[in-house]
Amino acid sequence: MEDQYEKDRLPQRMQDVLKIIGENAVLFRLYVMLTEFPEWSVYQNLEDKGCDIVLINSHKNPPHNKIRIEVKTRQRLHSTAKNAKSNPHFTLSEHENECDFLIAYWFDKNQYYIVPTEVLKPTKNKRKNLYKFIPTVESTKLYLNKWELIKELISEFQ
Repeated sequence: MEDQYEKDRLPQRMQDVLKIIGENAVLFRLYVMLTEFPEWSVYQNLEDKGCDIVLINSHKNPPHNKIRIEVKTRQRLHSTAKNAKSNPHFTLSEHENECDFLIAYWFDKNQYYIVPTEVLKPTKNKRKNLYKFIPTVESTKLYLNKWELIKELISEFQ
């Protein structure tokens, strides 16, 4: 007999769909944003480990020609967690934290948090360093829809 957790748990294929939705939504927003910066292009990352999206300036030399972005998508519409009403946690591995930005997409609210990875604090989990972002009133002021943080880094690289 199937236990309640398995019955209520979001199927893996639906988790994969949410991941694809989040990454593609961010990819499209970045594509539109980069019309202001014609020398920059946005790509879904297939090469570098630890990031989902890369912005590349083909007119510059490394390291000032690439911005690495990790996208994490969370939802609370369907959850078995006891704290399903609380804010979701967006967690990066140590390798993912080497990106320039975390874009945390809260699917239910259609909210994008553009967070420089340098501000994430490490936490320990079974001897591994993890980095968390949890939307709060304060972090919302700093990072909610702050696409200009990416634009500022692009401008620094010009």
